[in-house]
Amino acid sequence: MKIDPTRLCTAAVNGSYGPGISSALDVEGINYNLGAIDNYHRSHPRQPLIALRLAEHVVHAGIYSTDKLRNWSSAYDVNQTSWSELAEQW
Repeated sequence: MKIDPTRLCTAAVNGSYGPGISSALDVEGINYNLGAIDNYHRSHPRQPLIALRLAEHVVHAGIYSTDKLRNWSSAYDVNQTSWSELAEQW
C-alpha cells in the first residue's frame, strides 16, 4: 500500500488460512481447498475472498480412457488429486 495505494494486496494461499500472511492481505486468495471457503469467510466476514485454483484438471489431452498401465488419465473431468476438486464440483 505504501508504493501504490490504489491496488489491493492479495496472495494465493494454500492452507493455513487465517494466521500468518492472511492478516496482511486485503483479499484472501484460496487455492485447492473448496471446504475452507465457508469457514474462513465466517471467521473473517469483512475480508473479501477469491478462489484462485480449486479445480485441478488432471488429464492427458486427446485420451478418453484411463489406463493405469500406460499412465493415461482420461480427458473427461473424472480424475482428481487428493488436494483438489473436479471442475464440476467447483
